[in-house]
Amino acid sequence: MEEIKEIDPEERRRRKEMREKIEQKQLEHLRKMQQYKDEMARKQEEEIRKKERQREKLQKEIVGDVKKRTLEELCKPIEIKKPEEPEPKGPKRAVDWEYLNSLSQVSDAQVCISDWDHFRRKFKLTEDIKVCIIENSYKDSRKALLKRGWFENPDFESPF
Repeated sequence: MEEIKEIDPEERRRRKEMREKIEQKQLEHLRKMQQYKDEMARKQEEEIRKKERQREKLQKEIVGDVKKRTLEELCKPIEIKKPEEPEPKGPKRAVDWEYLNSLSQVSDAQVCISDWDHFRRKFKLTEDIKVCIIENSYKDSRKALLKRGWFENPDFESPF
């Protein structure tokens, strides 16, 4: 067997310093790796939050505003104005403009419900039939919905 040589104290000190330097480099490398991972995770979370905020903002703008605008436009009372042109010659008829304006100012719920009921009566639909609007490019969807008993609204601009 080989003899084990004793290491002189100077060599031991040098080896110990080398070992400590290697350990420090390893720790520094591990710290940098952890910082990089933390930074990447933070960026991903920030990006996800940003996308969610954008999606929520778009949803509010598109869905909320469209519903409000549509309901406001549908249920807004019509203002009947007195004509500015001179009255025609002949017998004069008295027009009660305030009465005409009061007739056009119906509550929002009544206008919307009566419009919906009018739409159903116009196309002779029962209350269990569902209504859809399908553009020309979705022929398969149209066939599938019609097969399932849906009614296709021919007016693309209709709110129903």
